[in-house]
Amino acid sequence: MKKLDLHGKRHSEAEREVINFIFTHEPPFEIVTGDSSRMRQVVIETIAKYKFKAMPKGLVNYGSLIITNVEDYCFVCSCEPCDCSWGNDE
Repeated sequence: MKKLDLHGKRHSEAEREVINFIFTHEPPFEIVTGDSSRMRQVVIETIAKYKFKAMPKGLVNYGSLIITNVEDYCFVCSCEPCDCSWGNDE
């Protein structure tokens, strides 16, 4: 799985880095945000604009996000592609 590591990047650079990454790689991929809640928010807001979805890599690892297409994976029921009404009600 491809990975974008945002450690050491400024919040102002993060959106551009994320956009460049999501348009040059096929999901799923990982974006490492570190412990910064602001950086996580920047990533989540940016990917949402382009119809991607994020979830933490693990139950205790909130510093790394797994990114998928909205319709490719359901984080609620784990169906792929999602055809339920729980995970992808937009």
